[in-house]
Amino acid sequence: MSDIFVDNIKHQSSQGSGTITLGASGETVALASGAKVSNLNGQVAPAFSVVLSSDQTVATSTWTKMNFDSEILDSDSAFNTTDKQFVVPSGKAGKYLIFAQLYRNFSTNGTNIRGAITKNDSRVITSIFTDGQGIANSAIVSAVMNLVVGDTIHIETFQDRGSDEGYSAANNQFYGYRIAI
Repeated sequence: MSDIFVDNIKHQSSQGSGTITLGASGETVALASGAKVSNLNGQVAPAFSVVLSSDQTVATSTWTKMNFDSEILDSDSAFNTTDKQFVVPSGKAGKYLIFAQLYRNFSTNGTNIRGAITKNDSRVITSIFTDGQGIANSAIVSAVMNLVVGDTIHIETFQDRGSDEGYSAANNQFYGYRIAI
């Protein structure tokens, strides 16, 4: 085994804009202990974070899609504010962390609040929250999910107060980002 000592490696013909391949198919390229990778330029992205632009009213005892429509971050323009959902863009399949916090403005004894992560229009992860007195104002739902190009993710909620319930624009959020390729 030989060592190569250099300060910079550049593609021979393009001087910095070509592709340089390290290793061959099936090989592992390892970093030395303590070495760091910098300038990945979006290799982990996409990432998105959205909130409600205004309070949302949710009917009692029915699953309702949350109207997340105000972007804080959308690194790959992959969040569709019209359909209120994240769509995995081309070339960005992988494992994603998905998170939502749902908060309603009112609570009364004997009520629940639920949250659901919905993948391709099917609820796949749900949570329910009721505190020790039977009162709940918020629910959190999160998951690590394997997503492929074109998968859609949106958030739904359920509350059973017995009447319509307002969800505060100031306290609801939905975000996700790719954590592995």
